[in-house]
Amino acid sequence: MGIPENNYVKVTAIGGVEEIGRNCYVMECGQDIIVIDAGIMFPRQDMFGIDLVIPDFSYLVQNKHKVKALIITHGHEDHIGAVSWFLKEIEVPVYAPRFAVALINKRLEEKNKKHTYRLIEIKPRSVIKAGCFHIEFIPVNHSIPDCMSLAITTPVGNILHTGDFKIDLTPEGGKPADLARFAYWGEKGVQLMLSDSTNSGVEGFTPSEQTLLHDMDNIVSSASGRLIFATFASNISRIQQIINLAEKYDRRIALSGRSMVDNIDIACRLGLIKVNKKIFIDIEKVKSLEPHKLLLITTGTQGEPMSSLMFMATDRHKHIRINETDTIILSSSIIPGNEMSIGKVVNKIVSKGAAVINDSRSDVHVSGHAAKEEQKILLHLVKPKYFIPIHGEPIHLRMHADTAKSMGIPAENIFILSNGSSAEFTSKKARMVSEKIPIRPIFIDGKGVGESYADIVHERSRLSDNGMIALICCVNNQKLEQTRIISRGFTDFTASENLKKNIIRIAEEQYSQHGQNRGIFIQSTIKKLKRYFLKELYKMPIIDIEVINYSGKE
Repeated sequence: MGIPENNYVKVTAIGGVEEIGRNCYVMECGQDIIVIDAGIMFPRQDMFGIDLVIPDFSYLVQNKHKVKALIITHGHEDHIGAVSWFLKEIEVPVYAPRFAVALINKRLEEKNKKHTYRLIEIKPRSVIKAGCFHIEFIPVNHSIPDCMSLAITTPVGNILHTGDFKIDLTPEGGKPADLARFAYWGEKGVQLMLSDSTNSGVEGFTPSEQTLLHDMDNIVSSASGRLIFATFASNISRIQQIINLAEKYDRRIALSGRSMVDNIDIACRLGLIKVNKKIFIDIEKVKSLEPHKLLLITTGTQGEPMSSLMFMATDRHKHIRINETDTIILSSSIIPGNEMSIGKVVNKIVSKGAAVINDSRSDVHVSGHAAKEEQKILLHLVKPKYFIPIHGEPIHLRMHADTAKSMGIPAENIFILSNGSSAEFTSKKARMVSEKIPIRPIFIDGKGVGESYADIVHERSRLSDNGMIALICCVNNQKLEQTRIISRGFTDFTASENLKKNIIRIAEEQYSQHGQNRGIFIQSTIKKLKRYFLKELYKMPIIDIEVINYSGKE
């Protein structure tokens, strides 16, 4: 394109590496930036009370004059869930496939965001221009409709970003991935490829969605009671298969879970689900049906505390009580970190006598991510000079890098990023950037947003492990006359009279030394108590001290 040789493209991961979720990748060339995806990560179990984790957009806010577009590969929450927070800071055109557009619009409407944003639907093989970047959208298979890989033309060469993908030659209700287009770009020449690493440790090929039909048909045909299918609300092809089976065996369908209801409504409106809507029955009317006439589709496959399935398992659902005649099918994978939550909901269901069927017992789920042989096929078709594995924890990235090496890419041409790190590419060479962009944890806690919640999460963790005590020191005429102790999750002082006496003794000793300065008294007492608790109890509770002046009269 007639550019100076020293021009380069810088690729930065703001999220999506070192973790499953929070996907957000930045490409920068001169005065132009494009952002690929803006997703959320669901909290780990040690993130007490946190609802979501979103990318830290600080670098993009500082350079918002350069940002030309937000590009969305598909509609999963780990790719679109943070779009509203992104647009709050940076209003640029958002380009997304059809189903993702509908989902984003729904989320923005729920957040009452004013429609000042430009949300533009893109089609397969269409091309857009954003600054010096030209982006072509290549359709691929995944576990949600309308997924795209990105072929990005830049001044220093072509870049291919796979997005989430698998190679499914017999997808349910869709077309196979556009492998011809990958081959086209491979022949044209690809400087850099960024590729989905989720299943990089899985040998062979990810099975087709069609392979589930036999086992699922057997389950539905043989069940004598209610069927409760729990699956991801975004897995429209799976939902279509379940609907087809309900129609085949003359069962009415009830839906539970707001996202399930919303997504099926959107999919029907877009023609992604083919169904006679008369088959649906309102959840409020399910008691009027005989059990063998009902099939329920619900959310809650990850054991989420507020999900419909958890409400059913704990007898808090308004309309469904699980019993021994029910069959519950968990048609989903386990997202890493959710093992305990899923185990909890399964045990509660089993304790009610219901049958639970998951992927360990029958073929009721296939992944939406490419296994090792599919990753090899794409590497073979694209033939990139440089390679960056993305979308995965460090072990996934490392294994994908090993696969790339087995396909002939030199080790020095493979870059494993961490969140905040960057790699730079010119038309002739590439290097890791030594300086990292500061990436802070941005937590969503109710309506609160901010990195300051990291301290709150740490405090909640300490409370969970060690509890807390509060000392209320009642002072009269500069004399400490009474110390009251309140304990939460720490110890029962009624059964530990000696412990209680020692706490009061420490407070009195410190007041006698530092009572003239309230701040020093509080700090020194907390310090002494911490040492005492650690020595005597091997615990470090959160300690709070309040000093109250009073006259001694009630």
